Amino acid sequence: GIFLECDISEYTSIEAGKVDLLDYLRKANRFLDNIFKNELNSDTYPVFSALFLGNRSSLDPAIERDFARLGISHVLSLSGMHVSIIITLVGLFVFNLINSKRLQIILMCLIVFVFVGISGFSGSALRSGLMQIIFFSLHFLWRRSDSISALFFAVFVVCLINPYSVFSFSLLLSFLAMLGCIASAKYVRKRRIIFRRVRGRIPRFIVLTFISTTFVLLMTIPLTSNKFGTFSYLTYISNMVIVPFINILIYLAPLVLIFSPVPYISEGINFICENLTFAITKVCSLASSLPSIVIPVKNVLQILGTIILFASILILMIVSRRKIKYSYITAILGISIFVIG
Repeated sequence: GIFLECDISEYTSIEAGKVDLLDYLRKANRFLDNIFKNELNSDTYPVFSALFLGNRSSLDPAIERDFARLGISHVLSLSGMHVSIIITLVGLFVFNLINSKRLQIILMCLIVFVFVGISGFSGSALRSGLMQIIFFSLHFLWRRSDSISALFFAVFVVCLINPYSVFSFSLLLSFLAMLGCIASAKYVRKRRIIFRRVRGRIPRFIVLTFISTTFVLLMTIPLTSNKFGTFSYLTYISNMVIVPFINILIYLAPLVLIFSPVPYISEGINFICENLTFAITKVCSLASSLPSIVIPVKNVLQILGTIILFASILILMIVSRRKIKYSYITAILGISIFVIG
C-alpha cells in the first residue's frame, strides 16, 4: 500500500474548536464505516464500505480482479449509478413529505452534496453529484431540465476546477455512461407506444434495464477496451444479471445504517446483506475463472474495429428504418477491421 512518498515543507495547524467542513465529512465517513464494520461480517463489510462510502482499502483484491474480468469493476467506484440510487431513496421521502417544489430541490441538492462529501469528493462521485445539482438547479431556475445541457455543463465545471481532468479516464467513462443513459431515455420516449404493450411492472423494468444497459455498454466498451487492452465475453451478461443484484446491496446499505440500533430488524437486514453478498462474490468468482473469457485488444485495427462496430449498433437502434442499411454496412466494416487486426 504505499501510493505516494513526499516531503512536507508547509503545514497548517487547526486549533481546537475550528474544525473545517471537510473534517466533519471525514468523521461522518469513519462513523458510518464503523457501523458497517460492527453490523456486518468480515467478508461483507468491505463490499458495503466500497459501494456506499467509496472506501476500497479493505476490499479483497480477488473481488476486484473478478469484477474486472467480468467487465463490472465500475460498480466498485462511486459514480452516477450510486448517486442516482441514493437520490431515488431519499426522493421517496422528500417528495411525499414536502409539498414545496423549491424546498424539495434545495433539500435534494443539499443531500447530494453531503453524500458526495462523505464519499471523499471522489472524481466520479463529484462529477455525477455536480450533474444532479445542476439538473435540479436548472429545474429550479427555469422549471425545465435539459439532461444534455446539464451533463456538458457539469463536465465544464469539473474541468474548470481541475483542467487536467480532461485527460481523466474516469471522466470520459462517466461522461459516456451518462450519455448512454440519456440516449436510452430518448430511445424509450420515441417508442413509448411499443413499450405500452409490455404488461406489468417487473417485465417493463426488465425491458428498460436491458435497453439502458445496452446503450451504456455501447458507449463505454470501446473506451474500456482501448484503456485495458482487453474485452470480456461476459461483459454484457454480467451487467444484465449481476449488476442489478449489486444495486440491491446499495439500496440495502442505508437500511443497515438506519436500523442498526433496532435488534431484530437489523439482524434480518444483515442476514440478507451477508448472504446476498456471498452469492454475488461466489458467482463472480466462478464466472471469472472460466477459460478464455477475455479477448486481447492490442493493436489499432482492433480498437478501430471495436469503435466502428459498437457505434454502428448504436446508430442502428436510434436511426429511422429508411437509413438502417448504412448501419449494417458500418457494422460489417467494423467486424472486418476487428478480424483483420
